Amino acid sequence: MKKRYLLLSALLCAALTTTAQTATISWGYCNQNANPENSFGIATTAKAAIYIPAEIAKMYQGATVTGVRIGLGCGSTNVKIFVTEDLNGAPILEETKAECLKGLTSISFTQGTYTITDKGFYIGYSATSKTDESPIGISNLYDENACWADLGDGWKNYAADPDYKSSALSIFARIKGDNLPKDFALLDVNDVTQKKDTPFTISGTLMSRSPKMGRVFRIAYSIDGGEETIAEVNKKIGPGISSYFEIEHPGLSEGGMHALNCRILSIDGADDPYEPNNTASGNIGIVGRFPKYRMVVEEGTGTWCQYCPQGIWGFEKMNEKYPDNFVGIAVHKQESYYGISGLDCPSYNSLTFSGYPMAIVNRNSKMNVTPIPSVLESAYQATSEALRLGEVNVKSELVNGNTINATATTTFVTDLNDADYSISFVLTEDNVSGYYQSNGCKGMPYENVGPFSTEGRTVVIDMQHVAREIFGFRGLENSVPTTVKAEEPVTFTKTLTVPSSVRDVKNLNVIAMLFNNRTGLIENAAQARVGEASIETAIADIDDSLVPEIGVTGGKVVCTGFDGDIRVYTVDGKQVANQSLGRGIYIVKASNGKQTFVKRIACLLYTSPSPRDSTSS
Repeated sequence: MKKRYLLLSALLCAALTTTAQTATISWGYCNQNANPENSFGIATTAKAAIYIPAEIAKMYQGATVTGVRIGLGCGSTNVKIFVTEDLNGAPILEETKAECLKGLTSISFTQGTYTITDKGFYIGYSATSKTDESPIGISNLYDENACWADLGDGWKNYAADPDYKSSALSIFARIKGDNLPKDFALLDVNDVTQKKDTPFTISGTLMSRSPKMGRVFRIAYSIDGGEETIAEVNKKIGPGISSYFEIEHPGLSEGGMHALNCRILSIDGADDPYEPNNTASGNIGIVGRFPKYRMVVEEGTGTWCQYCPQGIWGFEKMNEKYPDNFVGIAVHKQESYYGISGLDCPSYNSLTFSGYPMAIVNRNSKMNVTPIPSVLESAYQATSEALRLGEVNVKSELVNGNTINATATTTFVTDLNDADYSISFVLTEDNVSGYYQSNGCKGMPYENVGPFSTEGRTVVIDMQHVAREIFGFRGLENSVPTTVKAEEPVTFTKTLTVPSSVRDVKNLNVIAMLFNNRTGLIENAAQARVGEASIETAIADIDDSLVPEIGVTGGKVVCTGFDGDIRVYTVDGKQVANQSLGRGIYIVKASNGKQTFVKRIACLLYTSPSPRDSTSS
């Protein structure tokens, strides 16, 4: 009888042990196994943290924080991790590591652990860079609680600040506990543009905040507040990992803008334990054709910045490959602080950057990128299929030496009765000579920095795309009507005063940017030399056209796989011989009797700049 009692006791203990499953997870707002995308800020000694609010902390109440996993932007010293409930108070727990390599590092607390209560708390670290870069690593995902930093001027939430809306820092709490919740978050739903009665894909991003694998997700979606449709998505998503999901839709017949809402219903047959992070929304634009797209990149740069040649080369290569789809604006910052005059643009002071060089794509603060060619091209590919309903072209007239009449012509591809758009104008200047660019890029890969990889520490170079003035930082009021008809152009003209900083008005570019006021993003743009007009291609519908690949080889325009007549014109309309083309912008007209293509191309012949002093700083 005693043996039977002991056996039952052993079985009961085993059952209890099975029920109380102890696990550890690296809990954060970005992928736990991904190295940081970039460094955040320019301070070489800095502090960084993420906040876990009370409503999330309650799910983990009783579990312990045993350490912190961090993603460093560069090799660092005096790395100190901490847990606190008040960033301005003394840490509850901290641990120091003398030196850490660039990338992901896990550090454990050796003097105890932090037991999670029902209060919100912060985890983070401080570090000193071993280089001139910031030690703080940042990802490409986003959450409003995921980017707290002290860059020498006190703690700020750079994710919630509308001037930054920075992505999530690479910081994770290592949480250990029994029966940790199987929580998944729906981070976002992508906007969609598609033609009428044509299938499209609903997609978004799921993220695991669970120590367990997720395999089967039931996701509900509704369009314009209608009845929900439930889809089953089979996707293996491991602990702390984000992944895309896709749901096929047969298409919509009604043109215009449609609201899309999605929510997680269950994971592997069980309800998600935290509903507030289960929903996300987007838009579906149903159009007659796709608008022509031009990407705007506003780059924070400076002649004093030793890594800013990355942006110079990045802009050069994007102009070469996408001459009529890339609009680059070089926003020089802090030049006067370093005693350099004639480059700062005060009207651009509202645009702030977390580091240099740093590029913001389409005014989307979640798309802060390093402006090397491969990253800029990836940004172009990633944004080329985003939702947009309007396209814009620009022309201008130089009235006298200091006045320009600029006209933006906007065309929407669907009817809109509640359009909320506006136009902004920017003046940029090319060929601004007489400046010395600091260069710390010697020895870097040629594909990232071009000839700067072999140049000295100071380089003489003509500055391109220099921001001179912006008229309407977030768009000009009443520049686009609230009711528009598909394919009926609307125009807006504004008189622009040329600022005194401009060296030569003949080198000015006039840029028109189309803002979507609801999102705050630049939806489209166009640019042209002062006195000229942006190029309107003859391609009305990208699905029905076979556009040849047009480029410049050996000073000659070549259309790969195209059998027809090719004519080359300067931007002022003069036809030139298709040979020995010099540096500049040209218009190519190609025709085979059935189709005619008009395309703007750039012929860029780079001349290696001369160093003022290859040994000076």
